[in-house]
Amino acid sequence: MGRPATVWTKANIKRLLYSRRKIVQKPGVSGVCWEYTGYKCPKGYGRFGVKGKPIAAHKAAMWAIKGDDRAFSSPKENIVCHTCDNPACFRPAHIYVGTYTTNNRDTVNRGHSVYASRNHCSKGHLYTPDNTAIYKGNRICKTCASDFHKRYRREGRFKPRDPAKRRIQRMRVYWSNPEKYRKQVREYERKRLGIPPERWRIRGEAA
Repeated sequence: MGRPATVWTKANIKRLLYSRRKIVQKPGVSGVCWEYTGYKCPKGYGRFGVKGKPIAAHKAAMWAIKGDDRAFSSPKENIVCHTCDNPACFRPAHIYVGTYTTNNRDTVNRGHSVYASRNHCSKGHLYTPDNTAIYKGNRICKTCASDFHKRYRREGRFKPRDPAKRRIQRMRVYWSNPEKYRKQVREYERKRLGIPPERWRIRGEAA
């Protein structure tokens, strides 16, 4: 006979967390941290299995020790954040239920955000006050935006990279002017096959 299945209650999870607790004093943190001594993921968060599914130690502590189950009831809206900036800590005084917005704001304020520390865009333009616009909380390079709109006006339409979207776009062009579309396709195929322009005329096609 195998080992009887464990009934995961708040008391059992609390007992497991306390058995894997290590008291650590971090510099600049008010109070000591309770670090999880069991398995940690590559990002440093404690993990243990419940019925074959991994559960974060600080998330389990929020439910079992602090009695707040919002992170489990609506995980897409609420997450468990740290005030001590220690991923392995699960002390109830150092965790709180927040949103992805508050978590990202904490990341920026603590200097952990890679993008927040950048002073230039992907094209190398500096984020100066005159060259920076804020859209939905994100920095936008005005030079890149201007180049994009110039290219959009010059080409007349945006050319997506997705083949499915390009196919839909070609169908829209076809239904707007079928004859013009057929002519463009014929010219493209002749160029692709290397047919010289003097042989482009075929039977039934106007000059």
